[in-house]
Amino acid sequence: MNIRTEVFSCYKMLFRTTKIVFNGDIAALDASRQKIREEFNKNRFLSDEKAIRDLLKVGRDADEFLRRCIVQAEEVKENHYMARIRDETILQDNFLFNPDAPIPAKKPRKKCSET
Repeated sequence: MNIRTEVFSCYKMLFRTTKIVFNGDIAALDASRQKIREEFNKNRFLSDEKAIRDLLKVGRDADEFLRRCIVQAEEVKENHYMARIRDETILQDNFLFNPDAPIPAKKPRKKCSET
């Protein structure tokens, strides 16, 4: 596949992903699509193939992050939310935040001149 086709494919893939991830959220959908257009237009005249491939990797990584890590939540009644978990969403154990948890101090590092 030539590089131009890959770029166009990545562009379309990101638009499809935002449609799925931000389904029903017009503001988020518009903002994400505007950002995609902005980033692709900013690099429109880039000719260095390595730089283009690096940006394609960024685009693919962004697509994967959106698909796997972003979850929409909708308030169904006061202080009650329904999360829209998709099959591809990464599910991990949640830990309650403890603001009183001790933060371990970092050990001081030796300077090069002290060795």
